[in-house]
Amino acid sequence: MADTYKSNVVQSSYTNDVDVLYGVVRNVSKQIRDVANGEWDSHPASGSLDDYDISAGACSGGLWSGAFPKEVSKGYYIYQIRKRAGATPDFDDDVIAAVKGYWNGTILKVISTADIGRGRL
Repeated sequence: MADTYKSNVVQSSYTNDVDVLYGVVRNVSKQIRDVANGEWDSHPASGSLDDYDISAGACSGGLWSGAFPKEVSKGYYIYQIRKRAGATPDFDDDVIAAVKGYWNGTILKVISTADIGRGRL
């Protein structure tokens, strides 16, 4: 499950420090945040998520940390945590956790969480 308590940071527990995790932000209109170009896009049906991924790093002891895009306006969002399977982030990568929360411009206040396992959202 993911949680946040620091400004602009989303943290999640994940026991494998070898895997590569990344985050993806979706809005209530089911669009995905293109962090490379600073805009919202309809979610691609397949292919690379390279412009959409938010890198996450292992902090130690099974804690991973990633950022929430500061330029996003206040509102409700879903933050997905995905496990990269190949050389680049891809639509087919497994979603391992997701949170629904309210972004107040500084902190993502988590409303609900889900441990997905090997599913995709």
